[in-house]
Amino acid sequence: MNVTLYRSYAIPGHRLGAIITSPQLLIQINRTLDCLQICPARPAQRVVEWAIEGTRSWRDGVREELGNRQRAFRELLENVEGWEVETGAGYFAYVRSIVCSSGSCQKSVD
Repeated sequence: MNVTLYRSYAIPGHRLGAIITSPQLLIQINRTLDCLQICPARPAQRVVEWAIEGTRSWRDGVREELGNRQRAFRELLENVEGWEVETGAGYFAYVRSIVCSSGSCQKSVD
């Protein structure tokens, strides 16, 4: 199961931690970690099995709502001089500033 699928079904992911230790102990820890997670987490897998059909209408509604928001944002920005939407999805959009001076316009590089 990949991260995108977990996000699609709004299933919380597993969090990572950090450790500061000697190089010798780190080697031993890495050996142990190689044996710990060789397959997806079982609880999340069981939930996803149900969620594929059980949340279909909810996911369709979320997809439609996000699409509506993206379209509304693009339409609003079309009428704002000097800005354009480069790309976007779900909860974000990348916009570009168009610098105009002396009658000529060019896209900014940042």
